[in-house]
Amino acid sequence: MTTPWNSSAPGSYGGPPGPQQQPGHGGPPGPPAYGGTQQGPPHGGPPGGGWQGPPSRQANPGAALGWAGVGAGIVLGPVGLVLGVMSFTRSRRAGASTVPGVIAMIVGTVWTVAVAAIVVVTAVVTLSQDPPPPPEPTQTETEPETPGPAAGENPGDTDTEREVRDVDIDLGNCIDDLENPVSPGTFLHVPCAQPHHAEVVAEYTITEPDFPGTDAVQQQADDFCSTEVPEALPTEIDRTNLTVYYLYPTQTTWDDGDRIISCFVLGKDDTRLVGSAIAGDIQISE
Repeated sequence: MTTPWNSSAPGSYGGPPGPQQQPGHGGPPGPPAYGGTQQGPPHGGPPGGGWQGPPSRQANPGAALGWAGVGAGIVLGPVGLVLGVMSFTRSRRAGASTVPGVIAMIVGTVWTVAVAAIVVVTAVVTLSQDPPPPPEPTQTETEPETPGPAAGENPGDTDTEREVRDVDIDLGNCIDDLENPVSPGTFLHVPCAQPHHAEVVAEYTITEPDFPGTDAVQQQADDFCSTEVPEALPTEIDRTNLTVYYLYPTQTTWDDGDRIISCFVLGKDDTRLVGSAIAGDIQISE
């Protein structure tokens, strides 16, 4: 038997909901489940806003100045000390770290104290030493003439007669006979205490690098000896029978190294000398 359609049967399509039917999608929310809580703002965030990080730290206004003071203090201590003080002051006012300024002040102070100590020690050592002796006076260069010996001395004198070449004649040598050599270019060197014909009283060294020529050398000899011979004689001696004589290099002796002009006081004719003009006791022999 066919059951007729009953619109009031429970659970049939189009009928009213039964007592256990739940609201569908889009319906009002029900009460929270057991043990649940009402949803709040995201974790850690303030109510009504998104997440915010911690506040940023304020920059240290004296840090750069302090580290600059450390570098400067290694080279110039007072500069580093001043920069350290400025860094310390700025950092302290800003409530920041004062470490850079403190380090700069320490480095600058140590450098300054060390340099001051070195200066003091150096000054003490210098003042405690004896002053250096005054420098020895230097002789000024004069004309290239041979200086004479001390008064009363004649290093060119001899105790015995000997032959001497013209190029080897020295200042103070007394010659027996200058106009009559023993042999060409050789003379007899005698003690000045015995009568003699001539004595070397001055010498001049020619400084030209090359031989200047016979006429030029002879002119130098005449100019030099005509002045030096009279000055070598004592003022009280009678010069009537005395004259000037000289020997000078020739081209041949120049090539062998001769550079000396020898100036003689010479007795005229038969005039003989006793003693030495160099030693200061020259006289005319009777």
